[in-house]
Amino acid sequence: MQGINQEELEANKGKGYNTSSLIGKSGLEKVYEDTLRGIDGTEIYIVDENENRVTRNYKTR
Repeated sequence: MQGINQEELEANKGKGYNTSSLIGKSGLEKVYEDTLRGIDGTEIYIVDENENRVTRNYKTR
C-alpha cells in the first residue's frame, strides 16, 4: 500500500478516496483493492457490565 497520487485519485473518483488515502499499486493488493480497502472512520461504542454493546456511533473522516 502506498499513498494515492493525483492520477489515481481522478481514476477512482467517487469511490471515497482522498489525498491521504492508501491504495494498492501492484500485485494482489492492486487486483483486490476494492475488497481489501477499509472504510475511513471511527466506531465508538459503550458496553454494559457484561461487555454487551449498548450504543454504537460511526464517524467518518
